[in-house]
Amino acid sequence: MRASDAYHGLYADVGLPRFYARVVFHELPQNSFFVGGTATNDFVRIWIDQIARATAPERRAWWLERVNRTLDPFAREQGLRWEVHIDETPIDSGPSKV
Repeated sequence: MRASDAYHGLYADVGLPRFYARVVFHELPQNSFFVGGTATNDFVRIWIDQIARATAPERRAWWLERVNRTLDPFAREQGLRWEVHIDETPIDSGPSKV
């Protein structure tokens, strides 16, 4: 199983269609990611935009723990450190009108 499959499964587990979750990987050149001003090649930043649904404030810690627990084996297997950032789009923002 790939990390993206496991991530999609998180959303399916809480009743959302798998197509609500999308994963994009941006590979960076060596020594182009900096933590504390020092180049590092063993760090992953996971940025999640939740658009379809918002997480209730009392469930945010639970959800973040589930995300971390799901992704941990994949990152650890690669010898990576990581952090997770979750943004939520306000439900009243509506679809864009282009």
